[in-house]
Amino acid sequence: MRLYRDGGLLDEATTAADGGYEFAGLAPGDYTLVETDPAGYVSSTGNNWNLTLVAGETLTINFGDYLTDTPTPTATIMPTAMPPIGAWLPLVLK
Repeated sequence: MRLYRDGGLLDEATTAADGGYEFAGLAPGDYTLVETDPAGYVSSTGNNWNLTLVAGETLTINFGDYLTDTPTPTATIMPTAMPPIGAWLPLVLK
């Protein structure tokens, strides 16, 4: 997670094993929170959030990521019989 204020990087955090993270002691104001998808994951939510923090307020921002399917290799099957060279195929013109 990266937290920005006024266009500059303010702080960074790595999520814990349970996905939790925290930025503490922030002053009231406008922030942008940016999440980077872990390797092999895709977001189910936006990765950028614009936030306005009010004095005494606690915000909870949850990001959704899910593991992408890993393609399973498939065998290439070659035809056992090839059509003879010069074979005619039907052609339909519309």
